[in-house]
Amino acid sequence: MVHVNGPKKNSFTATTGLKQAFQSHNIVLIGMPGSGKTTLAKLLSEHMTRQVVDTDVVITQNYGDIPSLFTVSEDHFRKIETEVIRKASLAQGTIIATGGGAVTRPENMDYLARRGIVFFIDRPIELLYQEVEIEDRPLLTDNRDHILELYNQRLPLYRQFSHHTINNSGTKKEAVDQFVAILKEKYGLQNNQ
Repeated sequence: MVHVNGPKKNSFTATTGLKQAFQSHNIVLIGMPGSGKTTLAKLLSEHMTRQVVDTDVVITQNYGDIPSLFTVSEDHFRKIETEVIRKASLAQGTIIATGGGAVTRPENMDYLARRGIVFFIDRPIELLYQEVEIEDRPLLTDNRDHILELYNQRLPLYRQFSHHTINNSGTKKEAVDQFVAILKEKYGLQNNQ
């Protein structure tokens, strides 16, 4: 069942069994290309001693480089991405960093929200312009200004499908501190969970 009205309310929002439920749920990072999902996933992994699955890395390792997959068609790439996300979502206690366009298919977000706490990594557009490498981004290679168009298209989806937002306009440490504060307050995070 695909839901298009936002993330489901996870069972771990109740206080009973909170710690156990949190340990088995994934932490999912969504956001624009260049928003810092991969970097923050690695930093969270060090902080929480959880494994990281970066869906773009899995795709590249198993299917080839992403620009080549896009040359077949965007739909071809998105089908592969959906299958990788479906498999990644079956894990427990993992940090999952997704590609920027994962939100364009509601079934992806349904898979991820079933066992995950979804965080939107929000990075201001002016910082995305400065930092995103367009060579490896098939939807951006024609025009760097396309970032703004994608941002405007996807921002409502990122907000719709996330449980929480991390403002990634400062330092990496500040972003990680936001994660930790939310996870402690809302989900009973203990050190190294």
